[in-house]
Amino acid sequence: MAKRKIDYLSLAMKYYPEIKKRMTESNLDIHKRDLLPFMDLFKDIMNEAYDKGYKDGKNSQK
Repeated sequence: MAKRKIDYLSLAMKYYPEIKKRMTESNLDIHKRDLLPFMDLFKDIMNEAYDKGYKDGKNSQK
């Protein structure tokens, strides 16, 4: 699970420049440190999506 969390955070940081650009265009000035509380929510969403995809994949092989 810890590896998955690191992978998700890595993905989030990969897209951070695009996120920052869109927020600036929308006049939202938010620093990376201000986004940290949302990373746990992002991680929870990604874990649930991963688990659902895994279960769906197993069920489709039957």
